[in-house]
Amino acid sequence: MKSGDGFTLPELMVVIAMVGILTLTASPVYKTYLQRAYGSQAAIMAKQIMDAQILHYLEHDKFFPTDSSKPIFIPPDSPPSAETEQALKEVEEHLHIAIPLGHRLSYQIYSGGVNADESCFIRVSAPFAIYKNGKKDLNYMISKNGKVIIF
Repeated sequence: MKSGDGFTLPELMVVIAMVGILTLTASPVYKTYLQRAYGSQAAIMAKQIMDAQILHYLEHDKFFPTDSSKPIFIPPDSPPSAETEQALKEVEEHLHIAIPLGHRLSYQIYSGGVNADESCFIRVSAPFAIYKNGKKDLNYMISKNGKVIIF
């Protein structure tokens, strides 16, 4: 009788069972790390937008967008729509930052108060929880006197 160079059926079944068990135990950990990554990206982008808004205010005495009735909304489009392309172009032109797309995060930037020089609101959100407490968004408000509120 000739011995084969391959694996026996019981050996293959044990290996497949072990891979399945490892996959089941690693899946929740992967989701946690993914949640942390999206939360970190949301915090970093909100901080970059906030810093850019402060610089814009120091240069122009107004927050961006200057028309408080026209907020900037950037959904997580991939590929981006014409409206999203226009919003990205305006943000890059006025705030000098690039907002990444395709990361499942949406961005809202709007100025408030009587004029666009009163305050600025920044919201970065996701359709799923990006923080441990189940929170789906990060909100910043900057007032004209430099006060920053995170809520």
